[in-house]
Amino acid sequence: MNKAPDDAIESLFERICELMEKEQLFLKTRLKLSDIAALLGVNSRYVSESIKTHRGCTFSTFVNSYRIDFVKIQLTNSPHKKIAAIALESGFDNEISFYRTFKNFTNMTPREWLQATL
Repeated sequence: MNKAPDDAIESLFERICELMEKEQLFLKTRLKLSDIAALLGVNSRYVSESIKTHRGCTFSTFVNSYRIDFVKIQLTNSPHKKIAAIALESGFDNEISFYRTFKNFTNMTPREWLQATL
C-alpha cells in the first residue's frame, strides 16, 4: 500500500479541517469519507490516513467531534430549545445515536452537560 508523504498528509488534514469548519460539512446527516475525498480531489484512503495521523481516530469519530462541539454551542446559546431538535440539526441520524455519542464524548447526557455549564 502506498503511503502519502507526511507533508502531504499534513496539508490534506488542514484542508479537511477547513472544509469542516467553513462549510460545516459535519451537518450533513450521511456524510461519508468519499464525500470529503471527492470534494478535495483525493483518494479516500488519504483522507482516512490524514485524520488518523493527526487526530488518532476514525473518520466517524472525527466528524462526530465537530457535531458534538456544534451541539454544545447550540445548547449554550439556546438552552430552552429542544435537545432532540438540536441533535437532528447537528447532523445525527437519530436521537439514539446522538445521545450515545454525546455521552461517549462528554461522559454526561446533554441535559447534565448543560446544567454543569450554566
